[in-house]
Amino acid sequence: MGRRSSRRRKKRSSGSSSGGHGLTFVSLLAFVLFSLILAVGLFVNQADMSHRLQAQQQIVAEANASESAATLSKQVTSYQYLMAGIVTDPSIEQLIRSGDKQAISQREQQLKGLFPEALQVRLLAAGTRLVDRTVTPHLSFACLDMLRSSENLKASPEAEVHVYGTDQQHIDIIQPVVSAQSKQVIGHIQVVLDVKLIDQWIKQAVNDNYLELTQQAGKKKPLVLGKAGDSSQKLSTPIKMDIEGTRWSVNAWVPARVSVSIFSITFLTILGIGIVLAALVVVILRRSVSKAINADLESFTQLAVNVIKGNKAHEFTVKMPEFKSAVVRLHNMPMTNTM
Repeated sequence: MGRRSSRRRKKRSSGSSSGGHGLTFVSLLAFVLFSLILAVGLFVNQADMSHRLQAQQQIVAEANASESAATLSKQVTSYQYLMAGIVTDPSIEQLIRSGDKQAISQREQQLKGLFPEALQVRLLAAGTRLVDRTVTPHLSFACLDMLRSSENLKASPEAEVHVYGTDQQHIDIIQPVVSAQSKQVIGHIQVVLDVKLIDQWIKQAVNDNYLELTQQAGKKKPLVLGKAGDSSQKLSTPIKMDIEGTRWSVNAWVPARVSVSIFSITFLTILGIGIVLAALVVVILRRSVSKAINADLESFTQLAVNVIKGNKAHEFTVKMPEFKSAVVRLHNMPMTNTM
């Protein structure tokens, strides 16, 4: 019987030891969990702020690049709009149909007055397919391709730079002359501009970024037609914008962006203060709970002693609900004669 009783007591003691954890362990666990929740919350908030700042900087950079592209586009489209108005003059159609070279040459000189920056203004008949090296700049194969596109589209093709890097380099802008009756292309106006204008245009388009104006040349590396701004900004990936009305693109490099480190001094400071406050709260709570447990444990011990002695008349107050249920059970225990 003695052995069975000792075994039962061992089982009960082992079962009670696995029923929970000590106050120190629970306090430490609460502190770790609170600190972890605080750190994760601060990290998510800081990451969100960094993401929003980068998004805002990207919007500003794209707006600047778009503004630069629009400024460059206006330089070319201003010529295209003027040319589109000229071709509505019926005398232009009549002159091209007549084929009178002298009259055409005189009209070209008159039209050149409307384009003071132009190297040449030409009136060309539809179907022109022969290279002409007797004029300057030459009427090259690239020019003929644009004439063909003008006839197929019945609209102004995108402006291009031709024979870049040679003494014949120029900007080519072409507007088709469409017959009012047949609605067919019967000729073209060609305005030839000096490539040096690009340097002026791109300097007017640059703001606080660095710009490079390029033109795609088939599968080859794009031609860089002009540059403006601080080249030291050419570090990150540029923002690329197509120039409306042309075959050009502008690559814009913005100034170095302000970066927000997730593990900044502010983040570490707030985290440190939060951890210290969490430690203080846990310590205060632990001391308060420890005092309550010790007080209730002392009252419960005195009550147990009185019950064993058969004295249930004396009342002992406890504060913690866990001890109150134990006190009730102890009061309800049948009295035994210990004598």
